[in-house]
Amino acid sequence: MLRSLFLAPAVCLAHSAAGAASLEALSPAGRYGLDAADCRANAIFVTVTEDSVTFPVFSCPGVSFDMAAKTGDIATFKGIAKACLAEGQSQASVRTFRLVKDGTSVQFFWEDGTRSGKLLRCPERKRR
Repeated sequence: MLRSLFLAPAVCLAHSAAGAASLEALSPAGRYGLDAADCRANAIFVTVTEDSVTFPVFSCPGVSFDMAAKTGDIATFKGIAKACLAEGQSQASVRTFRLVKDGTSVQFFWEDGTRSGKLLRCPERKRR
């Protein structure tokens, strides 16, 4: 009985490694440009991490992402940002949005009805 308790975590870890790879593929984290030319020029429109969204003049640290739906390569996340701050503002505000990841692109749908165009995920740049 005691031995099975020690084996259970090892079995879970084996399953979670495969699950982690599939979750990484679904993750919206990355750097996104308007198109491939912007990616090549390192003109990043938005950077998404596991807990933040950063546009050139607007940033939201402390974001939580919850997967709302998944169909094929399309994953929809609900984002809740606790403290978004636009350039020139002194008071942060709470924002909610949907983020739709479709293959290598993402699109933001904000609570006020505005939305971004489809943004292309830029490949990771090699460090010199």
